[in-house]
Amino acid sequence: MAVPKAGSQLVLQVYSVATGQLQHSWPTGVNVTSSGNTQPITGLSWVGDSTLGFTLTKTPGVSEEVRTLDVTTASGNVLADSRVVWSQDGHACDTPVSPGTDRRSCAATAPTRDPTSG
Repeated sequence: MAVPKAGSQLVLQVYSVATGQLQHSWPTGVNVTSSGNTQPITGLSWVGDSTLGFTLTKTPGVSEEVRTLDVTTASGNVLADSRVVWSQDGHACDTPVSPGTDRRSCAATAPTRDPTSG
């Protein structure tokens, strides 16, 4: 992911290793801060031949999602074209279990799969 100038939108671009040609481009809807911070999208990683995984952190409520993107699909918006494979609502992690304690309760979700479906 190339880092644009401050105030510019972060764009995910996939290039061919063989030719160097741009294959696909997805705007992220995320602007780079003046410090060059590319958050909230982190952890870019190939999770298959044509699937890219990444983490999205949303604020102000602070929730996280692990998403996958099939890079063979047409270019579009990275959030609209990717799918959530895991998420955690940070609100629950910010709420003490009982007043006066440091205990936290976190809620996480993951898609479920019918184990009998193969």
